Amino acid sequence: MLGDAPAQVMVERARLAEAVGYDTVWVADERFYREVYSCLTHIAGHTSKVLLGPCVTDPFSRHPALTAMAIATLDEVSGGRGILGIGAGISGGCGGGPLRRRGSRFPPRRWKRLLRCLTPRVLPRIYRYCH
Repeated sequence: MLGDAPAQVMVERARLAEAVGYDTVWVADERFYREVYSCLTHIAGHTSKVLLGPCVTDPFSRHPALTAMAIATLDEVSGGRGILGIGAGISGGCGGGPLRRRGSRFPPRRWKRLLRCLTPRVLPRIYRYCH
C-alpha cells in the first residue's frame, strides 16, 4: 500500500489483510509519503501474523546502514516478521533493466554484504525488485 493514507488507515488495511489471510503487508518506501519504517512499526503493534516490509527500499536514496537499523528494529518489535524489499521503485525509474546506477557508492552486491553483517537474522527475507 502507499504511504499516502493516515497511519491509522494503514493499520486498518493491514488488519483487514491479515484477517482475510494475506501473509505479507508491504508499504511503499516513496519520497513525499509517510516514513515507511515508522508506519510499519506502528502496523506491527496492531497485527500478529503478517510479514511486514517496505515495497521497496531504494538502495540509491537510502543508506544501507540506516536501512539495516530500521529493518532490524522492525524485525525485533514485530517478533521476527520483518521483510525487506530492495529495488529502485517507482521513483527510481529502473525501467526493467539491471539494478545499477552509475557512481553509486553502494551497488547491490555491496549493499547485500553490508546488510548481511548488520542484520544476519533478516537477510534470508530480503527481496530484490526492479519495477
